[in-house]
Amino acid sequence: MFPRPSGLALLLTLTACRTQPYDLAELQATDFSQPARDMTVVDSGPCVTQPSADSGICPCGSQGLCRPATGRITAQVSSGGGLRVVVMDDNGCNLHDITTDHPFSPPRWAPDHERLAYVTDNGSVHVVRVDPYGNVACRKQTSVPGTPTEVAWSGANNLWLFTPGAPGSIVDWQLGKGTTTMVTVDAIDFDAGLSPGPLLVVDKSCGANCTSLKFRADVSSGTFFELTNKPTTIGPIRLSAAGDQAVYELEGLHLIPTSGTGTEVTFGQAGDHAPSFALDGQAILYTSNNDELHYHFINAPGAPDQVIPSSWQKIYGPAWSPLPAVCGLPPTCF
Repeated sequence: MFPRPSGLALLLTLTACRTQPYDLAELQATDFSQPARDMTVVDSGPCVTQPSADSGICPCGSQGLCRPATGRITAQVSSGGGLRVVVMDDNGCNLHDITTDHPFSPPRWAPDHERLAYVTDNGSVHVVRVDPYGNVACRKQTSVPGTPTEVAWSGANNLWLFTPGAPGSIVDWQLGKGTTTMVTVDAIDFDAGLSPGPLLVVDKSCGANCTSLKFRADVSSGTFFELTNKPTTIGPIRLSAAGDQAVYELEGLHLIPTSGTGTEVTFGQAGDHAPSFALDGQAILYTSNNDELHYHFINAPGAPDQVIPSSWQKIYGPAWSPLPAVCGLPPTCF
């Protein structure tokens, strides 16, 4: 949990930051504690959470949020004419270049919180392990069938590979071994949780010049039900880790329950893009129309976003993960 300011003197130190300071009441009311780590998806052994190298209530001065890191962010950024994949602490500190590959879609964090997976236009899947200190511990590339455009992790060493189309497909690909199952779907965009599901797709079943956002509880089978449809293209889309909420981009950002009941919430503005879930489902991480990173807190309507100032020209597809574990075992990709 974040350290809480005690006393006026400490609170005043927040004003030294260029980004907005914490609201004390909001900070005290928000639980940022992390759930117990699922040890089935990391190497066995006495793992401990790696603490951030930062210390103090405002670790990054004018370059980040006024709080210690609670996780990491990966994204594609461009500056000086080059596009690269980076990893940084979730307060904006400790930014490290990972690769200059050009993924079709944003890299995705593995359940072990160290590996990233993405697909490139030559039909290859890339897996990169980034250790707790921001170093690339290994990288591996493998050819896969078809022409997938997006990936999501389906297990500790398995990926969902999505190929859009009518029909399109979702392949469960075991790293180092190959296809285990394939599901046919008509879709132009997707996201999926750890196997056996759930599954979120965008398709064109609602007619010309219309797209539909649909959900089902199991990637492999079951009936889709429509969450919403719009007279333009919905997306990108993301599922929460629990599968109970979805967020999508469309002239602003939209949060919608996957139960089919409840209220859709709209926030942000036109030009904001690439939303995904962060801070253990408590916030939406997105890129603003001026290429800053924003946290929008789901259960704090009306509260201002927390902002990581831009140190790049453009940023695409940010994704959050809890801090990794340190196990002292061989740093393998698969």
